[in-house]
Amino acid sequence: LRNKIKNTDVELYNSPQVQRYVDDQFFAFTRGKVFVATSNIGSGQSMTRTITYHPYSDGIRLVNQLNSNDTVTVKSGQFQVYIQNGLPKVYYPSSELQPDHNSTVTLNNFSNF
Repeated sequence: LRNKIKNTDVELYNSPQVQRYVDDQFFAFTRGKVFVATSNIGSGQSMTRTITYHPYSDGIRLVNQLNSNDTVTVKSGQFQVYIQNGLPKVYYPSSELQPDHNSTVTLNNFSNF
């Protein structure tokens, strides 16, 4: 996953990490064009957060790089992130992905990251 985005987004390592949303159960940030959402909820739980502080323009479609079927589109300056079973999201603008970068990564062991 790191190489997949790194090869597409040179800004990833040169950009500051910017906090985009935080509460007792949810934390989201961007680094370059990458939007990461994490939570401390566990299996069997879900949550939705509306993100209004982000760097994306209306109409931008973000693709979760951990599951390419999970996409969100920025509309009226916002988008929603749905977290299920505590799984993180790593969104990236679809317009920035190279055709061979539309595959996803299966997470079996988070310790590899």
